[in-house]
Amino acid sequence: MIVNLVQSVVQGEWAQVRQLLLKHWLIQVPQVFEINEDMPWDNTGVKEKFLGPSGQLLFSPIVSAFLLDVRNTKSDLGGMNEIAGVDPSKTGKICGHVFKNEEETYTCLDCATDKTCVMCLPCFKVSIHKSHKYEMRSSSGSGCCDCGDVEAWLEGYACANHKKKDDDETFTLAPELKKRSEQLIEIILHFALSMLTHNDDLKLPDFFEKLEIESSTDNQQCLTVLYKNETHSYESVLKVLELYCTKDQAMFVETIVDREGRSAVKLGNKTDCIRAKDDHHLPLSFKVMDTSLFALQNFSISLLTWLNTQMDVFPPLREIVGEVLLNSNFPLKKKFLQKVVLEDSKDDRGVTNEIDSNEGAEVFNSVTTIVEQQESTIENSSFTMLENILLQDTQIWTAGRCILHQLLMRTVFMIYDQKVRFAKAFMKHYNEIYEDFIKDDHEIYESVVQLSVQFMTVPSLARKLVAEDDAFSVISKAICVQTDKYTKCKILFDDHWELKLIFSVNADEKIARFDFRSFPADLRRSLQIARDLDYILNAVPSETDWTRELIDGFVSGFADFLVFVQRLQGMNEVKLQAVEHQNLESEWETAFNILIRLKNAISLSISWAETNEEVHNRVLLMCLELMNNMPPVYTKADDDSKEVTITVNGESCKISYFDVMKSGTSIHQPVVRIIAGLFTAQNHTMFLMRNERGNKFQEQIKTILITNEDTNLYELSLRVLVLCAQSIFFCTEPLCGEEDQQMLHFYKPGEFVTPGVKHLAKKYNVSRRSEVASNTLCDRAALALV
Repeated sequence: MIVNLVQSVVQGEWAQVRQLLLKHWLIQVPQVFEINEDMPWDNTGVKEKFLGPSGQLLFSPIVSAFLLDVRNTKSDLGGMNEIAGVDPSKTGKICGHVFKNEEETYTCLDCATDKTCVMCLPCFKVSIHKSHKYEMRSSSGSGCCDCGDVEAWLEGYACANHKKKDDDETFTLAPELKKRSEQLIEIILHFALSMLTHNDDLKLPDFFEKLEIESSTDNQQCLTVLYKNETHSYESVLKVLELYCTKDQAMFVETIVDREGRSAVKLGNKTDCIRAKDDHHLPLSFKVMDTSLFALQNFSISLLTWLNTQMDVFPPLREIVGEVLLNSNFPLKKKFLQKVVLEDSKDDRGVTNEIDSNEGAEVFNSVTTIVEQQESTIENSSFTMLENILLQDTQIWTAGRCILHQLLMRTVFMIYDQKVRFAKAFMKHYNEIYEDFIKDDHEIYESVVQLSVQFMTVPSLARKLVAEDDAFSVISKAICVQTDKYTKCKILFDDHWELKLIFSVNADEKIARFDFRSFPADLRRSLQIARDLDYILNAVPSETDWTRELIDGFVSGFADFLVFVQRLQGMNEVKLQAVEHQNLESEWETAFNILIRLKNAISLSISWAETNEEVHNRVLLMCLELMNNMPPVYTKADDDSKEVTITVNGESCKISYFDVMKSGTSIHQPVVRIIAGLFTAQNHTMFLMRNERGNKFQEQIKTILITNEDTNLYELSLRVLVLCAQSIFFCTEPLCGEEDQQMLHFYKPGEFVTPGVKHLAKKYNVSRRSEVASNTLCDRAALALV
């Protein structure tokens, strides 16, 4: 077999090479990965065979094909270094060590660009950071060492082992050697990915049909396999497993399932395994699988593990694997919810169409038609291997996911150009990736979404994605789409069936707001998108970093971000209850959780705007227009429509009557806080103090602030402060009230808003210090205005 394999490689007959390897694996793998009949979950015998001559026989043919050596008996690619003229000791650059679960990591508090930049213990010991302030943390097994990455550290970017030396060389493989390596790597990856994503549990993939040894399907050996899920308790799963084994064995099986994602629990014929699968009442994730398929899937993980180790043995392999992942096509087979047009309810006049979400209609921001979802299966060969890994992640069990993630971290994430291409592919399918994650039940560290930290925290790459791929906009739209079903509003469409922004909705219409009765699991998972907002905005650009594309990309993304933020504006309104004790408390946890997760993104957005005048003016104008179209209060009392004339120190103005005992007040004012933060950028707000004409954005800002008293910029904030001063004490805690200083900054330049500021002291009775305690936040803010 080895002679024929090497001869086919020399002649470039790659189809024949693939057939020979597949046939070899089909025969040898079931023998090495033989299932223990008495204890199918016990793989001790498999490990012994795998580490012995039988296991070596699985990899030596591949190595022979790489080396073109029919006498080779080794299972590593060390001989490739001599053929290519490569010295592995001179390859320096990024460490890229992939952390195991619970492995210690080190972050330098003085030099790391952010807390996601870490080093492994060997690198940290021989770096300058060991004498700095540092933090040690335990890894979840989903990251890699950043030693050698220039953008990850302010200084000391590499340890003594990975620092570039003068004699380091860039190796270029000979065309013939590179071609051979690419073809063999493609065969390996195609086989492994086919096995990991195969969805017919009783049949091998189609490419094995011509190779399969004849066997009777009546005597087909099968396994009952338990797959991991996070919806059942430890005790309930243990109780079911005790149907197949003792309690100690059941605990051992459950440990395997938790660590690897699945475990065999019974070996037998198809009928017996199906009976065992159905012989319990809990909806656990059991499957009946062909034993050869189960063995080949386990081998595919071992094959990828072997490939990962060979990148350290033969470093040029890293770039080759990355290129194959990024460029080679692989047919995507995936169940998905197909969106089918039901009807076009637009009338002949093309007027705006309305759908009331309270009537059960579901709206998709990312689609332009009303749709019905039907389950279907897609098969498309235009997707690359990388896209398959991203889009089929949730269909693979834990061990398969982890090895694919490690493969990506050891290849595309270690070469900047490939990392850029990976990032662009990730952003292209961003919404689909998160939609799969939200439906999945595995933890985030076992999901492909956790890979976003590997590229979004690279400053130059993050800004590149915002400018060229609208990353800020893509992420903001995704969090809107995934939380749409929790909004309570009347949604308006334009003539092209595109969702209109809130700016186009009249104040009399219902405003899109969240309406929660609980904090459901899918919402918790949806809010993981907020992490990516923090990552993509973490590297605030300097004045010289801004380009026209970056300006437009950020402003566009902020507009979409504001669509999500406005859903929180004014939600969960409360009234001060002073008559009788309230037995039931309204749901408030969800809104606080969302705002706490958005806190960093809001602050970073303001920081971005502060470094560019045009961005600042456009963002401020957007926020003011939004507030101009939103009513100051949603739950109105009968007296709220009254207007009262107030005179203070000779100045008179009309105000809307408000009574905290009767009218609803919301403590959630994120848009107001953004405006407050933007006003603190003194370099970009001084135009409000000058009489000369500014640019078009500045003139529009002046128009809103000066001529439109209904903006109520200070009105909403002071209502919150009055409510907090009287009843809601926890809102001023550091975690929830960290942004309140922004609000105080906003109050101080009262002359920026409207000429009738002084009436507020009278309106809220804060001029009578006997009625409001002098040490309250309300008193200090209101007196600052006066």
